[in-house]
Amino acid sequence: MTIRRRIVYGYAVVLGSALTGVTLGFIVGNHYQQRALAMRNATNFERKLLDDLQLGILYNRPAHQLAPYLNHPIRFQQEGKNLLHRVTALQELLQNYATYHSTCQVNSALKDIRNYELHTLLKSFEIVLEQFHHRTETFIAQISRLSSTPEDVKVAEQALLAFVQSSEFSAFIQFSDQLQPLSAQIEVKAQKAELALQQAETVKTYIILGSLLASVAIAAAIALYTSQAIAQPMMAVATIARRVTEEENFELQAPVNSSDEVGILAKSLNQLIQQVKQLLTQLKQKNTDLQTTFEQLKQQQEQLVHSEKMSSLGQLVAGVAHEINNPIHFIHGNLVPIENHVDDVITIIKHFQERYPDATADMEASNQDLDLDFIQEDLAKILDSMRIGTSRIRQIVLSLRNFSRLDEADYKIVNLHEGIESSLMILQHRLKSQGNRPTITIHRAYGELPAVGCYPGQFNQVVMNILANAIDAIEERYFQTPDTQKIPCEITIQTSIQGADWVEVEISDTGIGMSETIREKIFTSFFTTKPEGIGTGLGMSISYKIITETHGGKLDCVSTPGKGTRFFIRIPTHQRVAS
Repeated sequence: MTIRRRIVYGYAVVLGSALTGVTLGFIVGNHYQQRALAMRNATNFERKLLDDLQLGILYNRPAHQLAPYLNHPIRFQQEGKNLLHRVTALQELLQNYATYHSTCQVNSALKDIRNYELHTLLKSFEIVLEQFHHRTETFIAQISRLSSTPEDVKVAEQALLAFVQSSEFSAFIQFSDQLQPLSAQIEVKAQKAELALQQAETVKTYIILGSLLASVAIAAAIALYTSQAIAQPMMAVATIARRVTEEENFELQAPVNSSDEVGILAKSLNQLIQQVKQLLTQLKQKNTDLQTTFEQLKQQQEQLVHSEKMSSLGQLVAGVAHEINNPIHFIHGNLVPIENHVDDVITIIKHFQERYPDATADMEASNQDLDLDFIQEDLAKILDSMRIGTSRIRQIVLSLRNFSRLDEADYKIVNLHEGIESSLMILQHRLKSQGNRPTITIHRAYGELPAVGCYPGQFNQVVMNILANAIDAIEERYFQTPDTQKIPCEITIQTSIQGADWVEVEISDTGIGMSETIREKIFTSFFTTKPEGIGTGLGMSISYKIITETHGGKLDCVSTPGKGTRFFIRIPTHQRVAS
């Protein structure tokens, strides 16, 4: 027999005994409960009937209800009708009880709860009530024929007194006293009905609990049998599984002693152990391959980072070459005039030496031909232009030095405005007009910033990346916009103090902007919107790490497609530098 059948049969026995006991408990309990409920309902009905009868008898007092209106015929007739209506209501109560008593005679389940004493008493009261009703109608008819004269009123009073002293009224009033003993008996009967109802509920509860206890006992016996027949083989399989997990010994095998579900489970476990052993061997090989791939990827990433640095360096070198080219060309173009003027001076000197005896006349003639005054004036201008050119070279070299900070790669206290200006100087060639695109205007809104402790070279690299991207965005928007709708090409740089310990550099442009989807990815490594071969997608991710990790700051971006982009660089005024 399989484990499934054993368990099913055991459950069937337990459930069958439980259902049998519960059903028996409900049947027996409901039988006694229905009898108790019928007794309680009958008692409540009789109690209410007696209460209504006593109340009706006590409320029908002709002397109090009719005497004040003997001299008011109309009001007397109205109150007389009310009295007759109340008597009729009492007759209807007796009729309802008669109907109820007939039902009890027909229904065998209600025969045992009939109250014959009450039935006999109410039968006699029907006669009394009928006589009282007739006597009341006669009295009201008699009074209704009288007028409101004093003589008639006196007659009416005598008639009312005779009505109150009549045997019909006395029998009507005395019936209330006859109902008192029956009321006490009905109260006792009601208490017995409540007790019987509680006892029926208790019997039903005991039977149900007994059946449940029997079911528990049977379930315990079945569980013991199941533990012997099923649990021990299962424990053996579980032990092997635990040892394999704890010891990582995949040579272990679970014993297969039967062909039931436990035997099938043991076979499946043995197969699983072998498959896990093979998978672990493959996993180790995959880990080795993955480690090799990771090392290669790491090297490629370093190469990409180096490529990004080289790309930035290429922009830097292009700017340097462009800016240095003009002063050098300026100086080179003036070397030829200087040489000619020097030759002329030498010629004059030689001529002076050859004509020494007549030096005065010859020098005057030479002075007129060579125009020594012009030579002196032009030579001064040339020297000035050369001086300007060399100053320009020094300024560019100084800007390159401030940007890269090669001599200050560590933490320094610097003026951020100098680094920003150095970046602008390097990008000056890109800011100038190119083709149809006009010059990009730089708006500076510098605040009074304190000296800031940072890593100048890395901070300037961030500013350089953002400015270069801003120029690209402006050019892209400019060349995509029709000539009739050209927008200004502007970059605004604003600096301010944020709180007591933070400074902010805001760089905004009038470029093409970007969508929210792109904006959420700009700080992700290797993400770029530029054509292949132009951007590596590392510039902004490196910038984000420089600001957030190296400087402990924040780098945020807000952009509107078609209108421009704003970058917010926030860093503390002093960094925590590891010793």
